[in-house]
Amino acid sequence: MGVESVTKQAMGNQPRLIKLVNSAKSLNLGSFVLLAYTLFIAGYFFIPNGVDLYKYYIVAVFLPGLVYSFRTFGLIGRSKLLLATLLCLAYLLSTSFWSQGFSLNTLWYDTRLTAYIVGFLLLTVTIGIRAGGELETILKLICVAAAVSALVSIAYWYWRHPFPESRLISIGILDSPNHSSSIYGFFCLLSGYYGLQSTRPLNRVLYVSAAVVLLVFVFFTQSRTGILATLFSFSLLAVFSFRHKKMVFGIAVLIGVLLVSLHLAYPVVLSRLNDMSVPNRLGIWRQALDLFIASPYFGQGYQTTFQATLPGSSYIFHSAHNTFIATLRDGGLLGLGFYLYMLVVAIRVGLSELVKRGSSIYLLLLVFSFICTSMSTDRLITRPRELWIILWLPLALLVIREIRNSSGAANR
Repeated sequence: MGVESVTKQAMGNQPRLIKLVNSAKSLNLGSFVLLAYTLFIAGYFFIPNGVDLYKYYIVAVFLPGLVYSFRTFGLIGRSKLLLATLLCLAYLLSTSFWSQGFSLNTLWYDTRLTAYIVGFLLLTVTIGIRAGGELETILKLICVAAAVSALVSIAYWYWRHPFPESRLISIGILDSPNHSSSIYGFFCLLSGYYGLQSTRPLNRVLYVSAAVVLLVFVFFTQSRTGILATLFSFSLLAVFSFRHKKMVFGIAVLIGVLLVSLHLAYPVVLSRLNDMSVPNRLGIWRQALDLFIASPYFGQGYQTTFQATLPGSSYIFHSAHNTFIATLRDGGLLGLGFYLYMLVVAIRVGLSELVKRGSSIYLLLLVFSFICTSMSTDRLITRPRELWIILWLPLALLVIREIRNSSGAANR
């Protein structure tokens, strides 16, 4: 049953939410890490700025998580995906040495960020392997928290800005419509999946309602990338979940009516969506590719500053708006090769889950990530930003499945 199947047996008959709350009351390290991890992801929606979330992650999640994950280090060799990810990050970090204006301070900073990303991956995997159904519970709680944040954000933003002309930005650390749409679209897809998989009517209503609220939020961000990623992934979810055809049909009608109503009520939003910015993206990509052509095999290096401008505009773009092109720019063909290998291994695990268990969510999260990283992101090594949720979290979930599958095969 998708992500649920990772840890379902460890839960017994005790309700997941009750078990999570009870475990948080104890003072052992595992309980503390579970609570801190949950608050970290929820912090994307409720902590006022990214610096505070970054500091919180280091002190409350990363350092205790290293101790908690220590016994899981031996499982790294069982996951080709995790090894491919570590190899990709290590190579990209090493390109710093041939960057223009190389700085040891910047290298040390990027090294720490890489360690934090790896720590997040290992901790997520450890929770999935050791902590039973708590990982499933955490993700479900975050879906509900995201929906609550969406409602608060819509009310707060349009209380202070023109409705609906202004592009919606979330409360919390997300500081742009594009970043907001990526995170909320991700949890919109996850909420829809949980709604389709739930057997209890109340849970179905809860998660489907959360998905609808999150979809409305994404719509008002007016982010073409976020809207495309969410609607396309949701459409695939409906196709793969056709055995729930009555419920899929009902959700499709609900979303269709909602989108048509929004269009009729607020045509200004749709008119902006029709104002495609592809020519601007092409101009930025062309300038990033010029840097790649100048150093095609090993790239310009991770510390090389990227600055792109467009005709008739004085604005300087520091992002390639495409992680594939940014990786090609910084790491050359070798860097792109490592990145593509990581994604191919991830797709293989996702396809395996779809074919063997009928679980589509892993593959769909990758599709969502692929669309977002093809149009709006840049480098892979970052502070806790949207990439941690839309890329590293799905990869960690896939690593859990890969390790579970390898353990099951070894026991047969």
